Order: sequence, then C-alpha cells, then structure tokens
Amino acid sequence: MAYLYSNNRTSNFSRIPLNIPGYRDGSVEWGDYDRDGDVDLLITGYTKNGPTSSIYRNDRNNKFVDIKAEFPGVDYGIGRWNDYDNDGDLDVIISGNESSGRVITQLFRNDNGYFNFVDIGFTNLKLSDIAWGDYDNDGDLDFAITGETQGGKFESKLYKNEKDGLFSQTFPDFIPVRSGSVDWGDMDHDGDIDLLLTGESAVGPVSKVYRNDRNDMFTDIQAEIIGLYMSDGHWGDYDNDGDLDVVISGMSNNYEFISRVYRNDPIRKDTVYNTKSENIWNNSVVVYPMEKKTYFYVFASCYCDIDGEGENSYHAFFSPIVKQTIPYTLQNKYNRLVKEQFPNWYDFDQATIIENGFRTIEQANESKRIAIREYQSKNFKVHDLKW
Repeated sequence: MAYLYSNNRTSNFSRIPLNIPGYRDGSVEWGDYDRDGDVDLLITGYTKNGPTSSIYRNDRNNKFVDIKAEFPGVDYGIGRWNDYDNDGDLDVIISGNESSGRVITQLFRNDNGYFNFVDIGFTNLKLSDIAWGDYDNDGDLDFAITGETQGGKFESKLYKNEKDGLFSQTFPDFIPVRSGSVDWGDMDHDGDIDLLLTGESAVGPVSKVYRNDRNDMFTDIQAEIIGLYMSDGHWGDYDNDGDLDVVISGMSNNYEFISRVYRNDPIRKDTVYNTKSENIWNNSVVVYPMEKKTYFYVFASCYCDIDGEGENSYHAFFSPIVKQTIPYTLQNKYNRLVKEQFPNWYDFDQATIIENGFRTIEQANESKRIAIREYQSKNFKVHDLKW
C-alpha cells in the first residue's frame, strides 16, 4: 500500500487519495528534485510489476506524476536523494535487488530533471541502507552504506567524495552488517559527524556508535545500545537538552519486537532491562495519562461538485463544538446531517471524517478557529452544518 497523510494542524492527520501503487520491501523519501518549491517522492520496492524505483513529481493539489525515470527497479534495498556534485539539485543513489536477482548500487546525476547513470563502481549491496553526510568537513557529501553482496558477504563501507565524480573507500573497520541502518549526527559536539550503525552481523545483531576522530579515523565508543535484527536506528534530541539521543527498533534474539530510547548523558540508556512486553515500545520514560476529552467537533473536506452544477471546487464542512459522552455519536450525527443538507455528498469522494476532542471549551474553540483559518487560506469554502 502507499498512503499519504496531510497534517491538519489540529492533532490529526487526513489520508489523501493517491494514484501511487503499493510498494513493499523498499524505501520512501521526500526531496525537491525539480526545485519548484514542493517536495517530490523517491520510492523503491516491490510492486505488482516486480521491483520498481520511481520518482513521483509533486504537481500540488494532491497530485503526483510518475516521471518515468530510467532507474533500475529494486527491492530489499534503498533509494536516497543527495547532491553529491554540489550543483544545487538532488541526485539519486539506488541499492538493492533487481528482478533478475542481480544486486546493484548505482548513482544517478540530476541533469535538469533527467537522471543519468554515473559509473563509479560502488560495492553492490542488497538489504542495504545509505546515509549521506560530510564526515570530513570538506564541503561535499560522503556516504556510508551497509548491506549484503551478491555472494552473501556482509559489508559496511564509507565512501569519501573526492570531487569531480570520484569516490574512495576509507576506514575499513566498521563492523559489517545487513538489514540495518546508518545515520550521521554530531553526538559529542566536536564539530564533526559521528556514525550510528545497526544491523545483523556475523556474530548476531549489533548497534554501534562510532566517534569521528577525523583524518578518516573512527572509534567504537562501546555505547551498549541493544543489538536488534531488521533494525532501524536514528539520532534525535528527544529531551531538548542540546545533545543527540538515539531511538532504535527491531527484533531481539528472542523474537520480541522492541523499540527503545537511549538518552545521551553521554549515551546513557533510558530504557528498562526486562524486554518482555506485549508493547513494541519498551522504555521507562514516564508518559502521563491523556487528559479526558469532553468537547468535540467533527469536520471533513472535499474537492467536489457540491451543488451539482458540473464544476468542482474546494469545500470544508464543520460541526459545532458539543459535549460527547458516548464515542462516535458525534460522527454518526455528522454523517446523517451532512447527507441531508448536501444531497450530493453521496456522489463525490469526500475526505475521511475527522473528530477532534479537548478537555476545555477554550481549547476546542481555538483548535476549530485554526482549522477553519487553514482551510480558508487555501481557498476552501467553509460550511457550518445546521445542528
């Protein structure tokens, strides 16, 4: 499946109808490849037509167009945007398994919206991940890549950008992994980026933090982050204390699905030792119970011929704010009233009905004002349902 959800700025997301087929065992990433001010989609994975790699150009108003980029289709791999040649537009690197079973890693240069293969000779990998970053602070992007070769060998490589389309391999001592992740971040505030690496190694699952010691040298700091199979790990400052923490998820040796947060104090574990839980999120960070919601309103939107006059336009439909004691009663009434007041509601593809709830009437009023203002700023006609 391929879904897109729009942020309503009211604590909810609306699903947007897409003309993009479903993908699995692949990747998806946003990037403005055509420099028109909106982000486009790079997607790889397995579709009903086999392994596929595509760019969907964002034509706005929830429209995406497959530009038919001549990429090799891959699954069990990755596609990443990058500007390796520093010319101001986004290039593409693709790694994974072709339909023939051949394993590839290939770089494509963006030449005014057309993507041309650059024959550099990277190690061909599947079950791969790629992270771009300027680890040597020389002003151009280098990249780390992990995965498995055609012959079944695990690899973790660092490619240094030597400019003029040339790359060289540096620091050969990262632990080789597959089915994991790589991510760059300056965890120690020393002005260079360090590497978080996770995945399955020859000795089992591992998670490593490699400190960048410059001059193409890195040190495993023995961060004691849990090793997980089929893992994904990323940097992020969850506690807003100014340094990078780690989130990781995957499957343990005991076939349990685990997600953990590690606080950087530096790199201090913030999660419980006992991983036995039915929850995928295992940590000891205190999350307070959600306040009881009392005041609710419901809304939906469409691009439709609401009057039956043969011309589509943008509309949004809002209920009043009411107290709701039994779940879904407000949505059920909304459904009935909108069909009564707008008989053509049956004839068009309306958006998902969204219900927002709040503890106080003031919070509900503010949320509804924001939602209406956002719709009006996009030239929607706003309708208040007669309750």
